[in-house]
Amino acid sequence: DSAGGNLAAGVALAVGEDCAFQLLIYPVTQSEANTRSREDLSEGFYLTADFIAAATNNYLPEGIDRRDPRHAPLYAEIPATGIAPAYVATAGFDPLRDEGEAYAAKLDEAGVKVVHRRFDDQIHGFLNVVGAGRTARAAVLEIARVLKDNL
Repeated sequence: DSAGGNLAAGVALAVGEDCAFQLLIYPVTQSEANTRSREDLSEGFYLTADFIAAATNNYLPEGIDRRDPRHAPLYAEIPATGIAPAYVATAGFDPLRDEGEAYAAKLDEAGVKVVHRRFDDQIHGFLNVVGAGRTARAAVLEIARVLKDNL
């Protein structure tokens, strides 16, 4: 999830038709621009702006182009053919929500078969809290069914 979604998107773009399916769960798709969800949800919803900044700075040291599509797929040029179908899951209360949704829209505009599903009542990291209530578990079961159906 998130960083893994970033890596999966980058790999899918790099290998083209050799990738069968993209499962992107609240992916990081850019690291430089501030989105509305990053501003509005920067505190109090598990993933914080300070953690995002620390993770970004550890992953992308000073001097690295933060718009390089290899780690910022939102800035990639998406070819019209040869990119695997994608399922992009976002969470309603996630600072990464808007960039994940922007990436889903970008894939769709390029003609990639994409399904976007926003889990409105979830926070970033819901994939890891399946034992704490019913809604995160239901979301993960839905995602698991999507993965099963597409592989």
